Amino acid sequence: MTVRLPLEMEDALRDLGACLAGLGPYRDMAVLAGGMVPVIYRHMESVRAVERVPLTTFDLDIALPAKLSGRCQPHLAELLDKAAFETRLRGSDEPPVVIYQHARHGHAGIGPIYIEFLAPLTEPEMDRFGAQKRLVEVQRHFHAQAIRYLGLLLESSLVVSSARVPALNIPKPGVEFRVPHPAMYVLQKMLCREARPTVKRDKDLAYVFDAVTLFSSRWTEIGQVARDVAASNSTYTIWIENAKRTLTALFASSTADGPVSVRRVYTGAGSSTVPSEDGVFRVISRFLDESGLRAG
Repeated sequence: MTVRLPLEMEDALRDLGACLAGLGPYRDMAVLAGGMVPVIYRHMESVRAVERVPLTTFDLDIALPAKLSGRCQPHLAELLDKAAFETRLRGSDEPPVVIYQHARHGHAGIGPIYIEFLAPLTEPEMDRFGAQKRLVEVQRHFHAQAIRYLGLLLESSLVVSSARVPALNIPKPGVEFRVPHPAMYVLQKMLCREARPTVKRDKDLAYVFDAVTLFSSRWTEIGQVARDVAASNSTYTIWIENAKRTLTALFASSTADGPVSVRRVYTGAGSSTVPSEDGVFRVISRFLDESGLRAG
């Protein structure tokens, strides 16, 4: 399937490809997250061909486990340095948030394209001094941003060959990387919604609609994966039930926040194919019924 992508995303995809190629043995543990996921979904097998061009995004987020395997060598920071990614410090926290920017963007300041590493927050959000925990040390001296509910993205992830995504510009053939299973991508978006700024909440709902549409032939599988993950862990059981309630409520009618937000995002993006509120509602409603993810 030929995938149409916004021209302004070429640099972002090339940076993502350089990072994925550079991760080496850590690729088996890392899972792509954020707004770039629906872009990669479009290149996978068994997805529906859609005319809608993906929303422009520079979100190059990579989810890691809370602790990386000690068997992997060399250190992740060394591999990123070898792949020409330079560190930038963002924010005033101590330790500060570290992001990674390709050297081709220059050596001063933070540009619009950079890699952020995320990890599940598995402990209380506040430390014993009352400060919010923002970072997780996933490897000695390597910190990732702490995100609640992120662990879902690491469950049942799917493998993609770089050969299917030419825009990544990875010269080495057969490089494989991981993306979230669409079930986990959709549900995790619902769970982290309250912690997101309003403008990102709207775009997250557009990503959910995009993922659901792309995988319309696999809705039954999506429901089964969600149930399997829920059954594997009592915490996941609670999370997934909460996510189902949020998803069902947001798309309860054509005038609910979900359909209205999706249309607003695509209209604001200047998309040539803007779904109607009623069309969005009908797609998500069928998805909830066929997947069994409608809250009771």
